[in-house]
Amino acid sequence: MSSFKILSLKGLNFGRFSNRAIDDLGHSFIVVHGANESGKSTLTEIITWMTGGPVGKAADAQRFGEPEQVLTGRLIAELNGQPADIEGKFKIKK
Repeated sequence: MSSFKILSLKGLNFGRFSNRAIDDLGHSFIVVHGANESGKSTLTEIITWMTGGPVGKAADAQRFGEPEQVLTGRLIAELNGQPADIEGKFKIKK
């Protein structure tokens, strides 16, 4: 079985995150706790987009930015113990 361990997210410009880094994610079990509208679901969406691409209709994606806006981020991880560095740029459709 393959192992994919997310270590950090850098340079996030996605939803409520603007030029943000989230470090220290390299644990076996992580709980994300925060107030309503603090970005918990957005964080999950960022990881989904970075590892599998955007899903759903373009209208669903517009909650993360304005039309024509470019969302960016870099996911630092390990895949089977080897470094993985994924950089993503996603343009919100009209």
